[in-house]
Amino acid sequence: MKKVKITFNITADVAQMLEERVPKRKRNRFIEEAVHARFSIMEEEKRMREMVIANKARDEELELIDNGLELDDAIFEDDDLLCEEEVSELDDYL
Repeated sequence: MKKVKITFNITADVAQMLEERVPKRKRNRFIEEAVHARFSIMEEEKRMREMVIANKARDEELELIDNGLELDDAIFEDDDLLCEEEVSELDDYL
């Protein structure tokens, strides 16, 4: 992949940590991997937020369904009629 040279500023304490911990010839790769890892974390956080929002919406929909359904609302086709035992099992869930 083509490399692009960029210039940016960092605080002196971060620069010192970089100089002390990463050999000069490995710093470009280290910084590239650190930035890539941070972007991966940001993307995962975004997916998690989206899942929380979707789950909340689903939970609200399920609550509305639970609150609005009555056994009398159920429509059964003739060939799908439930026996008395199955109906009482449904009653247990309600």
